[in-house]
Amino acid sequence: MLNLLSRLGRVGHFPYRTSRQIAFVFHSSGSTLLAFTLLILGTACETTETPTPPPPLSVVQAPIPELDPSFQTFELAAERGAQWQLPTGTRSTIPAHAVVDAQDSLVSGPVQLRYREFHDAYDIYLSGIPMRVGDRHFSTAGSFHLLAEQNAQALRVAPDTKIEVRMASFTAGEEYDFFQLDEYSGAWTNLGTAAPEVNVEREKQVRKIRRMQPRLRFPLNRRYLAFNYRAILDVYFDRRRASPEEMDGVPARLKDYGLGWTEAEVHQRISWREQEYHASLMVWRNESGKAFPDWTAKRYGRLEALGRDRYRYHVASADSSQLFEVKLKAIMPLQALFAFPPEHWIEDYQATMAKVEAEQERLRTMAEVYRTFEVAEMGIFNWDYFLKTDEQVLISGQFSFEKHLPDSLAELELVFLSGDERAVVVFPQDRWSEIALAPDRGGRLFCLLPGKRLAVYSPEQYGAINFDDLRGQVAEVKDFYFDMPQAERIVQSKEDLMELLAGAP
Repeated sequence: MLNLLSRLGRVGHFPYRTSRQIAFVFHSSGSTLLAFTLLILGTACETTETPTPPPPLSVVQAPIPELDPSFQTFELAAERGAQWQLPTGTRSTIPAHAVVDAQDSLVSGPVQLRYREFHDAYDIYLSGIPMRVGDRHFSTAGSFHLLAEQNAQALRVAPDTKIEVRMASFTAGEEYDFFQLDEYSGAWTNLGTAAPEVNVEREKQVRKIRRMQPRLRFPLNRRYLAFNYRAILDVYFDRRRASPEEMDGVPARLKDYGLGWTEAEVHQRISWREQEYHASLMVWRNESGKAFPDWTAKRYGRLEALGRDRYRYHVASADSSQLFEVKLKAIMPLQALFAFPPEHWIEDYQATMAKVEAEQERLRTMAEVYRTFEVAEMGIFNWDYFLKTDEQVLISGQFSFEKHLPDSLAELELVFLSGDERAVVVFPQDRWSEIALAPDRGGRLFCLLPGKRLAVYSPEQYGAINFDDLRGQVAEVKDFYFDMPQAERIVQSKEDLMELLAGAP
């Protein structure tokens, strides 16, 4: 028996339990020894498995999982590397042999890169990415999430290798640093910064749109005028041959054009498109937006050229006790305006503006700048700066949600979205007695309630908070009541979220 046990232990078929168990077998005899021997042999045949611990829980938890922003997938051959680019201009360069498996072994063959970007507070909120470091909160110029997989197994960046990501950013400025998130601790690490690269293609598009703009916004608004009504009539038709009925119809027709006039006078000739015109026979735009005083009627003033069809007009009262000055721009001769009926100008304006809008839509998809950094790991990265805290006021919030909420409800979160839509600040319910808020035009608060409904404190309500009054109160933490009506619609898309937070029913 001893030889048998020795052989079983030596070849690894018998996992010895304890010295006490073995000693007990050795001191038994007869049938008892046989029974315990069989017991031990039976135990030796059992397979002991160590339970696999559950994976650590990520701090990135989408509040509405089905609205979590999706990834785009790119495939590459790991041994060759690749470069890919998005329509926004985001581009990434993956070197050859840049990814390894969980055992740090280089992989070959097809690899799937998964990538997504977050450019505003709505995307950030729906992704569940935390935007805080301690008591400080981020304002973002853009974030991205980069992953790599092969056969559904996560891959990592190879040691001593970096992947370049040139991210399209729709927010200019050099005050942003580059941060990496630890998805399991929630900590952000500042990796440094880099100067943004201006998107020259966007600048070209801006210049193109500027050139496409129609000369006139039609019908003309109150800033467009001629110097006097008599000059308008002189050009519109020959008054000597105009019937009284035609004369009476002129004001209504001028209203169709949108053209106004002033009783002030001018007796000068100006150059416009390399030709001379009398200044009183031109359409002018009031660049200063100032109304002509009544005393300027019948008074002659002077035009002083400023360049690019712009002039300074100044006129004095009869006793020189009053002076008036305004900047004007020569738009076109009255004759050119009246060469076409208002309907023509309106149709031409609308057609031109349709083309301009198409180009502006393209402009909205073009990044302001590109921000480039090399990353040595897969994961979530942010271009951010910290929100200023000097205007913050500590508030103890009392919230009314319009409808009764069950006591068994999981803890709610109060969410603040900044007016520029680049910051998301989340306050768990156990911190509502001490909320740090600051003035912010367009800022708003909301809670996501059961059934994907929102309780919203609108931008109008937030803008009406008198922070100066709160700051003047003696108490360190100021009491404040928030009326949070519930929206009727549920949140089924990012667009729903945007509309509901803007105050849509």
